[in-house]
Amino acid sequence: MNVDTLTQVLQTGFRVTLGATSSLVEMLQDTQKRNENLEKIQSELSQLAEEWAAKGEITEHEARRFIESLMNQQSSGFSRPTEPTSPSSVQVTT
Repeated sequence: MNVDTLTQVLQTGFRVTLGATSSLVEMLQDTQKRNENLEKIQSELSQLAEEWAAKGEITEHEARRFIESLMNQQSSGFSRPTEPTSPSSVQVTT
């Protein structure tokens, strides 16, 4: 088993878990979703695993974008140093 295959298996497993968790949360919040998901579980587990993997991939990308936006906001806050106001540039009006 090469490293790429192992990485892909681990990533797919992660996405299936993430998608399943997301579906579980939806199921707990909505009784109609709960009934739909229970029927799906009873009918086609492999199809559901593929669906969860796709949903997990979308959730992973959304989370990645969210983290990156937080990191960008944080880094842009540190990269703009404030210019000190020198006494000669202050104008006093009377």
